[in-house]
Amino acid sequence: MQESKDLDYNILISKKIINKLTESLKKNNYEYAICENEIELEYKKMDGHIIEKYMIPEIISKIEKDEGIKYSQIYICTNEYNENLRKMIIEFTNIFKIVNIVTFNRKYRILEKELSNDEIEITVLNNKRRTLKNAELVVNIDLKNFNEYNINRYLTMIDLANNTELPKGFMGKYINKVNVKTSKMLRIFDDFENFNEGELIEEEISKIEDYTEARKYINNNKIQII
Repeated sequence: MQESKDLDYNILISKKIINKLTESLKKNNYEYAICENEIELEYKKMDGHIIEKYMIPEIISKIEKDEGIKYSQIYICTNEYNENLRKMIIEFTNIFKIVNIVTFNRKYRILEKELSNDEIEITVLNNKRRTLKNAELVVNIDLKNFNEYNINRYLTMIDLANNTELPKGFMGKYINKVNVKTSKMLRIFDDFENFNEGELIEEEISKIEDYTEARKYINNNKIQII
């Protein structure tokens, strides 16, 4: 009986420590927590959403392989504009025959002209009724609601905005996070064997701010979608 009491006491202490740790994480405004597989901590975890924005080519390749299809064009929905998005768009022009930017941000009109001078073609669109009507592949960067858009209800959407509201009757493929693995052992894993591999990979990539550098990291470490 004494052994059972000691066990209960240790479990109770463990729960107290976890509760205190959770309070400390909240107090210090930590965004995420990565725990050993055996520890259940009720706190926001790396769930595959952060890494998603850097692995769009791999996500699309896996969809094409799994479904036996090949996409010739892509629609990127965004009203944001920054250097990382610019780099992403240019990379897509090397993958797809047609790259469409669905936006009301006038900076993309300027980008369209700049890239055209370098013989890189993108198309900027903003008609809510027609633009996505026949779209098959959409990457949503930051739009939160598609109810005003007339969309192909069978399209595939990779959603970086997370939990975007889609029109009723949508029956397509919706992706807002991914699971990953690496066939090349990262040094960080030497001391973290009991941790979730995908969470550790995502945590490392979250430290990289530049899109091109993140893509290099993914390719160099042979990170794959599973």
